[in-house]
Amino acid sequence: MQKKTAFPWVITSLRIGITPFALWSLSIGNSVLFLTLFLFALITDLSDGLVARKLNSASRKGAYFDAIADFVLISGVFLIYAIQGLYPIWILAVLVVSFTQFMVTSVSEIQIYDPVGKYFGGLLYVTIIVISTFPIVALYSFPYK
Repeated sequence: MQKKTAFPWVITSLRIGITPFALWSLSIGNSVLFLTLFLFALITDLSDGLVARKLNSASRKGAYFDAIADFVLISGVFLIYAIQGLYPIWILAVLVVSFTQFMVTSVSEIQIYDPVGKYFGGLLYVTIIVISTFPIVALYSFPYK
């Protein structure tokens, strides 16, 4: 029996480790540093699952750890967007409800891979990149005032 490696967990841990720095750079308006760190986070998100499957180390705990790392980063970004007035706070509430629903329903599911969650997460990553590159777009996208 092949021993499972912790390398995918290290990759995910890198994403968690840079999250405070990414959020700080976004909050002070350093978009170049933020986008650099965020793209690094995106690369770690794409590679941890791939590496886990390649090394036969995929696990339910690893999938949850990956989802938590994504949630912390993405919800932190949208919290800062809400504070900056780029998005209404209810967008963050939708993210929290979606993540909670994923965690609750995945306890009873056998399937580790969630294609809908991957597409939704991908959409959120793309949204963050677009808004961080062109922040004025968000101001006209949500008429909430």
